[in-house]
Amino acid sequence: MKRYTDAEEEEILQLIMHENKIIAKNMMNGLIRCMILWRLKQGKLHGYGLKKVIDNFFKKQIEKGVVKELNTSKIYPILQQMENNDIIVSTEGLHKNKKVKYYELTRKGELILEVMKDKIKLISEEKIWNKFLNDLLGLDKKSDLK
Repeated sequence: MKRYTDAEEEEILQLIMHENKIIAKNMMNGLIRCMILWRLKQGKLHGYGLKKVIDNFFKKQIEKGVVKELNTSKIYPILQQMENNDIIVSTEGLHKNKKVKYYELTRKGELILEVMKDKIKLISEEKIWNKFLNDLLGLDKKSDLK
């Protein structure tokens, strides 16, 4: 095994941390969008309500300090982008005597959710994906692909 200098090890560690941050950020952005579509399929909800739903998904990770609560400065731009792309639509309403925007899925949003569900189902049926996920989660101790 190759030996690295302290400077090389530090550089490698920084690269690993950078790559992990990029992967985690992209994964979270995709998950947030999926969760928004999934929740709005059940009925309209205001932005802060969506934030609370998403935070609830990550409750244990938030409590352990693995992830942070979703910041409103993160969710509202996502909602705006989804609205600009006709995936969701907003209407003004009142919640606890405050003006809020209620969001709901458009037909386009419903179709995107259905396609996403079909893709996830297909992926979950592939043995290699199950192997990959089990390995990432530490559920499979064998390293060979069968």
